Amino acid sequence: MNTKIGVLIGKNNETTTIYESGIVMVYEKKEKEWNVVSEIIFNMNTAEGMQAVHKKVEKLIESLEDCKIFIAKRVEGVPYTVLKKAGFTIAEAEGKPSEFLDEFLEIFEEKKRKKLEEEAKNIQNTEPVELGEPGNYFIDLKKIQEENPGISSKKVLLPFLNNKTFYELKVSCSHIPPWFENELGNLNMKMSSNKINGDIYEVTISHKVCNE
Repeated sequence: MNTKIGVLIGKNNETTTIYESGIVMVYEKKEKEWNVVSEIIFNMNTAEGMQAVHKKVEKLIESLEDCKIFIAKRVEGVPYTVLKKAGFTIAEAEGKPSEFLDEFLEIFEEKKRKKLEEEAKNIQNTEPVELGEPGNYFIDLKKIQEENPGISSKKVLLPFLNNKTFYELKVSCSHIPPWFENELGNLNMKMSSNKINGDIYEVTISHKVCNE
């Protein structure tokens, strides 16, 4: 997968700081060569105030489109906050892009690989556990989502419901996922629910039998 990297270039074709004007060169490596896929003029004027700085960085983000990596000689203050909030990976480097792009690409790809491995590990740790009797499973969905804020109930439960042979699955949750009704029907499954206490529900999922 190709990775795009935006580099803020000033005089002498070297990196400059975020508070200086320059050109953001967006590089993409194809095979063994780095190619410039776009150039964005970036004029920064701190005398216009921080609100103007904020807007200029937002406009830059819009122009960068699917490029989510930004390198400059120095990135700090409001620009750093705005870029970070938009999901950018930010790095600082001095010199010409040809001197550091390969090194940074290797670092970025390694971080991405480790993140994917960690996400996969977290998903594996969110599978329902088998209780005393074979075929009876339990999962504390509320606890899992508290520990993994970005994970959805569908991502946790659908692989199990689609692929696991089970008799009964009990789900402890803070609310009954709205997708249960349609998806369980499509899987020829049924559910019953009880409010245990406060905001805790226990949903029991099982397979439909004849005439149900």
